[in-house]
Amino acid sequence: MPTRYRRRPTPVLAVQWTGVNEAELRKFAGFRFALIDDNEEIEVDDIDATARLLDETRGDWMPLVPGDWVVRCRGRYTAVRTADFAKDYELDEEQP
Repeated sequence: MPTRYRRRPTPVLAVQWTGVNEAELRKFAGFRFALIDDNEEIEVDDIDATARLLDETRGDWMPLVPGDWVVRCRGRYTAVRTADFAKDYELDEEQP
């Protein structure tokens, strides 16, 4: 289930990719989320990536490794590394 976090100071919804929560990410991000098939030939800099997220602004796919976060803010989705998420976001105590 998406949990509300606040990117100082903007509230966002986010789900962490665990490597096994495909259904949750598909429900949250829809067609923007996809697993990387072992037989699939894609250009990804991160060989540990197990999934990807479509960056609609740039029109390309961002790799996701387990632990990365998928963040939705103002209708846009982006991938955020764990360290960056911890630095830039905090739990929003005003959950809807």
